[in-house]
Amino acid sequence: MAAKGKILALDWDPRTLRIVYASVNKRGVMVDRVLSVKIPPDVNCDNPEQMGAHIRRALDAEKISARQAVVDIPRDQVALNTLSLPPISMDEMPGVVQIQIAKELPFPVDQASVDFAIEGNTEGDGSALSGGDRVDVLVAAVQKDVLDRYVKTFDIAGLKLERVGLRPYASKVAMTQLLQHEMPDRVMYLDIRPSLTEVCVLREGALSFSITLQVDIPEFGEPDSLSLVVPRDDDSEDSAIMPEVNAVGTVESCVRGLHMEIMRTMEAYRNRDAGGIDHIVICGDLGVEHRLAEVIQERLDISTEVYNPAGSLGWEPDEGADAAGFAPSLGLVLGHAENDLLHFDFLHPKRVVTRTEKRLKRAPMIAAVVVLFVTALVMGGMRLTAQDRATLKALKEEAKLLDEAESENRKFRKRFMEPVYEFEDQLVWVDVLDDISKALPTHQELVIESIEMDQDKRTVKIRTLAKQSDTALNAEEALEKYKREGSTLPRFSVRLGTQSENTGDLYPFKQEFRITVLNDEGKKKGRRG
Repeated sequence: MAAKGKILALDWDPRTLRIVYASVNKRGVMVDRVLSVKIPPDVNCDNPEQMGAHIRRALDAEKISARQAVVDIPRDQVALNTLSLPPISMDEMPGVVQIQIAKELPFPVDQASVDFAIEGNTEGDGSALSGGDRVDVLVAAVQKDVLDRYVKTFDIAGLKLERVGLRPYASKVAMTQLLQHEMPDRVMYLDIRPSLTEVCVLREGALSFSITLQVDIPEFGEPDSLSLVVPRDDDSEDSAIMPEVNAVGTVESCVRGLHMEIMRTMEAYRNRDAGGIDHIVICGDLGVEHRLAEVIQERLDISTEVYNPAGSLGWEPDEGADAAGFAPSLGLVLGHAENDLLHFDFLHPKRVVTRTEKRLKRAPMIAAVVVLFVTALVMGGMRLTAQDRATLKALKEEAKLLDEAESENRKFRKRFMEPVYEFEDQLVWVDVLDDISKALPTHQELVIESIEMDQDKRTVKIRTLAKQSDTALNAEEALEKYKREGSTLPRFSVRLGTQSENTGDLYPFKQEFRITVLNDEGKKKGRRG
């Protein structure tokens, strides 16, 4: 759940720390302050001690006392993929995503935090997916050592990290807010940074393309070490469009480099989507953004604008012009306020909630009932023992009632607490599905359509779609041969059902695997007494 109250959204690159100080309540988000802080050359952004101390100094200098914070991770530090999956419930989605993405990552999945987002495919409560034969799922993975670095940075800064998001997706939220009244079919947005520029494409409001371009932008002039974004006192457009006059040549050189890379990126995007870009939004505050917008509009004939959130946040136009580089930070607080489970959060990634965990959540309620029952008995006993000897007969009757209540209590505990002691005899389905995924081919050959699990029968029923007719037989053989590390016995017994064919489909062969999970430990696991 999104935290209420004051929140800080932080975003930085090697040159600038950007901070959005906002209030989150039931009515939405109220942005109180937006400020940028120069990062000295001797501060290494990848060093948690140095960066955390710098953040703390900046907040203390501005007398900002908020302790809750959110941050985003740049595109170049994550692996980003789009998976096309069958429509399944949100309860099952984390497990399926974990299985499928493990085959696509350049690093082991157990060394990463994996989260995903689905847009426009959930029902009202987000519990089920609908809308066609396939669902596009945007999956991102960040290595745990990178995530740990951010957590340590905020810990040193004295802040409580509430969410770790994805920068392209945070910018996407800002773009959606900016263009909410008239969203073109295909919108390209650029987040220009000193050395790496993120380029993303929204197609019908969904993030469909994201890459990083390496174009070095020099520092034009020496801005103040701490500059609060405030309205300008003059009405001159030149001050917002161009830096120092003697730097025009350098600006033009940077614009040419960016323009060339953007054209290459658009060509690469056309290989995936024949439709052209309808609109471009440029984010950044390095002094090249307005000139780049002019060049793109003149040479590519595409409507282009520099990011200005004034209209969507109720600011004055000059205030929005000063916030041209704050799209990810503003998107972070806007997304955090939405309290949407479908936003990225590498700190608390979506995961499968097992049946055991659901039962354990109910265990405190059972314990509370027992405590209340015992308390009532004790209080009743105290009142009864204070009665006169003349009430001895009544006491005996009360004792009889207590005995009956104790008998009921034993039945109660046996009925509701016994399942808790049986938990360790149950299969951990996340481990079972992980073992199955290691034996199955990639989703390019075999796609999982549905999964059904039966704890009592220790079976998994998987319906799949395959490109080739012999893929299922090979998968059956691989599952039969699979053995867990350290075990000499097979893990599974597999029965492959009849295979059907639907000519013309991308995955024409349909089959069903009925997998029985065997005891491969060599002896029966004893139940706790």
